[in-house]
Amino acid sequence: MKFLVLDYLISQGHREAAEYLCEDASIPFPRDAIENLDQRMRIRDDIVEGKIQSAIEKVVKVVPDLLERNPVLHLRLLQQHLIELIRNKMVEEAVAFTQSIVEKVDAHPEMEKEMQKAFAMIAFEKPEDSPYTYLLEMSHRQMVANDVNSAILEALNKPSAPKLENLFRLILWSKNVLKHNDTPESLERLFSGQVTNI
Repeated sequence: MKFLVLDYLISQGHREAAEYLCEDASIPFPRDAIENLDQRMRIRDDIVEGKIQSAIEKVVKVVPDLLERNPVLHLRLLQQHLIELIRNKMVEEAVAFTQSIVEKVDAHPEMEKEMQKAFAMIAFEKPEDSPYTYLLEMSHRQMVANDVNSAILEALNKPSAPKLENLFRLILWSKNVLKHNDTPESLERLFSGQVTNI
């Protein structure tokens, strides 16, 4: 279990926690895992702190063609930059920035609706009063940071999701399959947490 947790911490960019776990569990820290860990941590930190331009520059240093190959991810970062301008009441800059990215948005209709939500917030004196206030929440920054981290891992030919997350998905899938089929009572009790020995 500790190796699953360690894999999760490393893939999500939590170096200090991973090092502490290794120290506490007396296991060696996997040196091959730190190859891009620090860079991914700095990118995540920049996004969570709202420093999107800095994050974009760092992404380009780690995987130079990532944003070209993944224009939807690039647009999500640009949307977050626009949100940060709006959050900081930089209306003129937000309008100019919006005008500078219109062609990119038009080229990717799948992002048009999401971008329009951010564009619409410019019209509100208090963006937090807009129907899209959720875009201003920390959880939105974290979601973008997670997407960027996963895309970087994938571009580096590493698993984009931690093993623990994949295991959890497999358990949920198995539970669902068993629920809809004739399941032995012992397995039902196992998945409901009522049994320790089968």
